[in-house]
Amino acid sequence: MLLITTPGADPSIELSEVAAATVGRGALREVAMGQGQAEGALQLLQECAKSGGWLVLKNCHLVTPWLPTLEKAIHALAGRAARGFRLFLTAEAHPRFPPTLLEACAKVTFEAPPGVKQNLARTYVSWGPEWLAEGGPLRAQLAFLLAWFHAVVQERRSYVPQAWSKHYEFSAADLRTALDFVTRAADAARARGGGGADGGARGVPWRHLTGLLLDAVYGGRVDCAYDGKVLRAHLAAIFSPDVLPDASGRARRRLPGLPAQLPSGAAALRRQEWLSVVASLPERDDPALFGLPANIGRAAAAAQGAAALAALRRLGFGGGGGGSGSGRSTVDRVLWAGRLAPLLRLWEQLISAAPPAVRTAAAPAAAPAAVPHGQQQAAASAAAGAADAAAAADADGPLGTFVALERSHAAAVVGAIGASLAALQRALDGAGQITPAVQACAASLLSDAVPDAWDRLWEGPEAPADYCRGAVARAAAIEAVWVPRFLPGSAGGADGRGRDMGQQLVRQPLELRQLFRPGALLDALRQRAARLQGRSGSGGGGGGGGGGATALDELRLATAFDPRRLPAGAAAAALSGLMLQGARLDGERMAAVAQDDPLSQPLPVLYATWLPRGAPLPHPQHVAAPLYLSRERCGAVIAEVQLPVAGPEVAEAWALAGVALVLPEG
Repeated sequence: MLLITTPGADPSIELSEVAAATVGRGALREVAMGQGQAEGALQLLQECAKSGGWLVLKNCHLVTPWLPTLEKAIHALAGRAARGFRLFLTAEAHPRFPPTLLEACAKVTFEAPPGVKQNLARTYVSWGPEWLAEGGPLRAQLAFLLAWFHAVVQERRSYVPQAWSKHYEFSAADLRTALDFVTRAADAARARGGGGADGGARGVPWRHLTGLLLDAVYGGRVDCAYDGKVLRAHLAAIFSPDVLPDASGRARRRLPGLPAQLPSGAAALRRQEWLSVVASLPERDDPALFGLPANIGRAAAAAQGAAALAALRRLGFGGGGGGSGSGRSTVDRVLWAGRLAPLLRLWEQLISAAPPAVRTAAAPAAAPAAVPHGQQQAAASAAAGAADAAAAADADGPLGTFVALERSHAAAVVGAIGASLAALQRALDGAGQITPAVQACAASLLSDAVPDAWDRLWEGPEAPADYCRGAVARAAAIEAVWVPRFLPGSAGGADGRGRDMGQQLVRQPLELRQLFRPGALLDALRQRAARLQGRSGSGGGGGGGGGGATALDELRLATAFDPRRLPAGAAAAALSGLMLQGARLDGERMAAVAQDDPLSQPLPVLYATWLPRGAPLPHPQHVAAPLYLSRERCGAVIAEVQLPVAGPEVAEAWALAGVALVLPEG
């Protein structure tokens, strides 16, 4: 039997219970598949087939190359396996799962229950009434807090990437491990004289317990600092003495979204009491239960719609691959021409309307056969950009150097796209061969995916048409806006030195979405600030001419919506086109959004500078919000922006809301 699971779903408990009731405890053997487990799994397969035991091979999607070997071993057991032998495989959906093995299995889907209510009910089904009754009221109360926390962190995954930056696989194994820590905490409280007949929070080592849950269990799966803040905030809000009932049976506060009081005393030992608490929850989760903004449903709907459209596009475009034989190649040319013609026409339209420098960069050059298409254009653009950067370094400093290199990078991106599509067009016209590079490009485009050769240069939109639009729009903006403004010798260019450049950076905002690498611009602005502070003597470190420069690692980004909040004489720059998610700006402070508000709220011009690490920030009370390249929060964080808040007591609430800045698409 093949159990097809969703991320985070684990059928181990159910299989163990069925096995214990059917063939007795200890008859079920389990192997978590991974590197180095293949030989042991085959050996256990032979042993269980001989003894009539049950075997579970988990996470088979991680070892798809080995599955044909497993399939042969299974067929070899035909007629020799004991009568009671059962083999279970668990796997997430995987495109390389062997079709013959799939057809040979009885298939069952196993999905994590949707919603906090169903999640809690599932947990309490796995906790027997005897187990709850034997541990005392305090352990039962702490166990509910754990079940609640586990449900919350799992159900937040419905709102990726706003709630979590990615889909973390919090599983039943985490719950079991954490339950052991909860039991020890209850025992420790009892040993200290707390956790008596009424339960209560006295004596519970809260800091130690939450530290274990954060560092040893759930936090081990989290690899993003901002997600770590969310996890820490949930632990602090849930594992608190304020939520447990006192001797009078009342708590200082209830868990967010929970209408019922927690049972205490003898009632806490009865599972039915806890099931009644679970039953009091609504069927559909309120975003406030997770600390998320009221309009988060828009994000979930948009993500589901985008995933569905992407899947439909893949179905519609699939099947366009081809071999190198003459008959198949002719068929592929006809098929490719029909499906790729809209993208080829779009590219021609985009380039025909672009500035002359962009059209030149996109024009295909004759490349040697040994050099894949696109690489020669990238190399030529890099060489030309190096010359521009050398000249800009003398005249404009870090900003001129950045613009020269960004111009070179834009030419490389546009050139790679142009070369790939030109080679593809020649192949479709019969004037060129279907080389491996052309075939790889066509296979990606027919699957509505961006070719790897493009993606390595710029991680832009996922759809090829949007990628081409974004690339040309940025290359055009660099030629029309950035080059005249920052490169010497250009029309309207500034010399980049002295007071004029400083005033220009504040009065004429820089639009980050016009760039391929906005993070590099922020680095250039930081280098400029370091040089200016070194010359004025306000920073430390750094040798060299002109008074030296402050070391870059001694500076930190400081932001404000009012430039008057920045120190006088600071090397500031105005940034525009930023969007805020998870909140809205009310004057100079963040405020909650309404359910009908758009997911992304436009922000006024943001003023940024770089100050020594010991210098006070413009807003003493603030929350640090990440700045992402896109609304989907893809890629690394390019900066951390300080957003003003009313006080430190609301900082955790904004962390739970997933507040972040993003760049608009286009």
